[in-house]
Amino acid sequence: MEKLSWYWRLTLFFILELLLGEVVIGYSTRLLHFAYVPHLLVYKGLEFGVILLLNWWLIHQKLHFLNLKWWTWTWLILLWLIVGVITYKLGHTSRIPAGIVTGIVAAATEECMFRGVIFSQLLKHWRNAWAAMLTSGLLFGALHLINLTHQSAGITLIQILQAAGMGVMLAAMYLRSGSLLVPMAFHFSLDYIAVAIHGLSGTPTGNFQILLFGSLFWVMIYLAIAVIIVHGSRKPLKLLNLETSR
Repeated sequence: MEKLSWYWRLTLFFILELLLGEVVIGYSTRLLHFAYVPHLLVYKGLEFGVILLLNWWLIHQKLHFLNLKWWTWTWLILLWLIVGVITYKLGHTSRIPAGIVTGIVAAATEECMFRGVIFSQLLKHWRNAWAAMLTSGLLFGALHLINLTHQSAGITLIQILQAAGMGVMLAAMYLRSGSLLVPMAFHFSLDYIAVAIHGLSGTPTGNFQILLFGSLFWVMIYLAIAVIIVHGSRKPLKLLNLETSR
């Protein structure tokens, strides 16, 4: 595998993860007819293992987990508690455990794959932060095409747009902090909130045009946040320092 260029190894990593993680494992675990939470734990747990194995075999990309500042954890925990209380007041207490599990497993698998491996590799070889952020974000959005197997094209389009914009923002967080814990924590928060408010699908319902414009609005917000994260401080981008020092 070392004879292949980094580009082809990364492409092979992406294709194999989709085939093994999303298709084979996803389809096989559905045949077990588990309830939502057990199914998600088994499905995403196995997929997480596939990501780590493929990274070890093909990419050898180091995943950085610098610890977060105490005040970051304080604000995150406060946010989670507020959403939990609101969910409880709305009478959706049963959604809280599902939101927590969804947030944890989605954040762990998707951040390791898209920010930890794919974004880091693009950044390392291209040396262009925005090109790497936008490309990894688009790939993250494209991942949601698999949802066409069980939902409409319109809802899938909305998910693709939001995921692509969110992917750019999360890559910016990793770039600035040098720790996957940062995009993981925010990814967890967004998925937890989505399930707590909208139910297990995590997708809002209603008029398609309104949802589409709402999605485009959030994409612009995510991109604006990414710009602020990357260019709003003169301090060095930690991930660049970590990768160039190796």
